[in-house]
Formats: sequence, structure tokens, C-alpha cells
Amino acid sequence: MNFILKYIEHVFALVFFFGIFLGDKALVLSLVLLIILTIFKVFSNKISFTINYYLKSLIILYLIHFISFFYSNNKANASFDLEVKLSLLIFPIVFLFSRNTFLFSRNTLIKLFIFAGFVISFIHICLSFINYFNTGGFLYYTLFSFLLHPSYYSMYLDLSIFFSIFLISKSHNIKAIIVYSVIIIFALINIYFLDSKASYISTPLIIFYFGVSYFYKKNKISTIIALIILSIGSLSIILQNPRFQESYSKITSYKKIIKSPELENSSTSLRILAWNATIEVIKENAIFGVGAGDVKDELIKKYEELNYVYLVKYKLNSHNQFLETWLGQGLVGFILLLLLFIVPFISAVKNGDIVLQSFLILVFINFLFESMLNTQAGTIFFAFFYSFLVSTSEKQSAEKVL
Repeated sequence: MNFILKYIEHVFALVFFFGIFLGDKALVLSLVLLIILTIFKVFSNKISFTINYYLKSLIILYLIHFISFFYSNNKANASFDLEVKLSLLIFPIVFLFSRNTFLFSRNTLIKLFIFAGFVISFIHICLSFINYFNTGGFLYYTLFSFLLHPSYYSMYLDLSIFFSIFLISKSHNIKAIIVYSVIIIFALINIYFLDSKASYISTPLIIFYFGVSYFYKKNKISTIIALIILSIGSLSIILQNPRFQESYSKITSYKKIIKSPELENSSTSLRILAWNATIEVIKENAIFGVGAGDVKDELIKKYEELNYVYLVKYKLNSHNQFLETWLGQGLVGFILLLLLFIVPFISAVKNGDIVLQSFLILVFINFLFESMLNTQAGTIFFAFFYSFLVSTSEKQSAEKVL
């Protein structure tokens, strides 16, 4: 019976991970399946409630969004926002009550996620090469990732890379090391074609951070050198990317962009203008925010006031989750969101949990460039892995890796 249940659980988890890579509709369906399985597991075992302040903080963040519903003028938008962010409530509750009911270990789940990512990345590369042979050009950005926004897909692949490096660091099996190395190569090729700005920073930074922080303690100098070379190589490729060069040029001339917003329509310029407008609205609503339902409305008003014509046309959000949370839920929401990263990161450093450290750095960087909790793709990914990794952080060092 346990073997059958374990097999079913692994299948459900794998379906869930494929759903993450395939976009919102598939993700929501696989989420429902996973929740049904979890509820069954909870009530088929003796329920035990665990004290985990990180999970409770995630629930509190959702409750802050819920409270902001009542002082939002646009109730329809506020309701939709609560629906999108429901995972911030669901997953912490699941892990608070079912921490010991999952039959798979942390490393088993990591392997399932890596496998799903590899299959999807392999398919994307094949499609890009088919397009090259048919038209003479590779697919890039949204043409390469046609089911999911490139920023989210890049973030998922970055996590797959860091998981693979972690398993390599723990493994003494040469075949396993080769397999995970091939997976890393495929993921890096995908990230190159995805052309995501956040990955320009996160990919080389966390590979370097992982290598120094983990292998330094193990005195594996050769491995440290190899990871440094990999980081430098990744960074060198990124620096040669025209989109990166264009983004760097725009950021260094942000004052010019703000003075002449009607002349700017590149993605980097629009982000800079969105950040500026968001800060202006925050100054007017710094303590309580404008409420979950009025964020977009207030931003569009400010865009119009500042003559940000392209932002009005595209109705863009803040493109920074920390600013967006401050704008919607005020100073308390902003501080809590920061603490959700800072406090567990400090704990993970003390416990030597490099997986949790890497995940927090990765999501933190992506939150700086995208309002990722505005979509199911961002919220479900963050809520699930945050809940799972903080729940298993204490016992992560005891697991064996093949």
C-alpha cells in the first residue's frame, strides 16, 4: 500500500512540476491534483501541527492582502488579486499540517523538478533548431518560450541548475554527475535563448555564490575553480548579448529617460519609468498603501500624469514585487515581504542549507525585475518551493544523494 501511495505521490508531484513549466492553465490543474492528494494524505495519517514561523509569515502576508481588500475601491481587481495569491495561504497550511506525511524526501522532489525541467528544455531546443533549419533563424525570447513568459521560465531553469549543482556536489556516482552536467548545459542553452534580464544577474551570481559558499567549506579547491570559470563564462556570454548591452545603456541614462518618457519604449526604459511612477504613488500612500484592488488604477493615473504614454498604452504593473507590495499593502506588507527573505536566509546560512540560500537569492533577484506575485506562474512557484524548502531545512543535511 505504501509503495502504491508513494508511486502515486511521485506521479502527482511530477505532473505538478510539468504544470509549472507549461503555464497557468496546466499549472492550476496540476495544483488541484496535488492539493487533493495532500488532503488525502493528511487525513489518512495522524494530523500533527508543526510550529514554523516562516510558513506562518507567508500566511500573514496573504492576510495583509485580504485586509487591503476592504479599503480598495476596485473590489473586482481586489478579488482577482486574492484569487491569484491564494497559494500563499494554501501551501503554508498544507506544510504546517502535513510536514511528515509526504513520502518523498527533499532530494527526491528536487530530482523530479530537474527531470521535468530537462524534458521541457529539450523540447524547446529541438523546436528552436527546427525553426533554424526551416527559416535560418533561432527562436528567442517569447517566440522561444511561447507557453510561459521568459522571465518565469528562466527562473525555473535557474533553480534546476542550482539543484543539479547541489546534487553533483553530494554525489560520488560518475554517471549521475555526467547526467546532471548535461542537464545544466541544456538549461544554460535555454536561458541564452530566453534572453531574460533577471537571469543576466541571477545565473552567474548564484553559480558563483554556490561554489564559494559550499565547496569552500569542503576544501575542494578544484571544484571552486571550475565553478568560478563556469560563472565567468556565463557572465562573458551575457555581456556580449545585445539586449544586455542595451539594458545597461538605458539604466545608466535613467535621468534622460525620465525627462523624455514619450521617446522611450524599450522594455528596460519602461521598467525604469514604472519604478519611478510606483515610487511617486508610494510617497502619497506610504503607510497603508492603496489596497490590493487599486494598484493598477493608481499606477495608470500616475502614468497619465507623468505623460508615460507607453505605460498607459500597455497598462504595465510596477515590474518590481517589493515596490508593488508596498504600493498595495503599505509599509507593513513591504517589511514582511523583505523579512520573508532575510530571516530564513540568515537561518539557512547558519544551518549550511545552500539549497534554501540559492532559492531565496534567485527569487529575490527576480522580484526586483518583475511583479511575480501578480501571476499564478510566479505565486504558485514561490509559495510551493518556499514552503517546502523552509519546512525541510532542518533535516536537509541528513539526506543521501545518489
